Amino acid sequence: MTDDDIQAFLHRAPDRSLVGLEGAVWREVARREAADRGALAVVVLQGGALVLALLAGLSWGAMSANSRAEPKGFGVFSPRMALAPSTRLIGTGG
Repeated sequence: MTDDDIQAFLHRAPDRSLVGLEGAVWREVARREAADRGALAVVVLQGGALVLALLAGLSWGAMSANSRAEPKGFGVFSPRMALAPSTRLIGTGG
């Protein structure tokens, strides 16, 4: 585009009215910002749900690890020992 073309555009009247253009632009900007806020709220809720799920999983795993600790106070001849001769005999049907 040459300088003559630009000068011709400057001196020519617009082919349509620009009366409501600025208002329409700001309405569209406001609509898009509102949509972005809605999407941000969904992302925040999803992040919160993810954090809760991770905390629940970690606490469940910690409780499971603690519950599998060896019981204290069983003697050598306890009938509840897994490798005791009496337990092994019961398991084989003998």
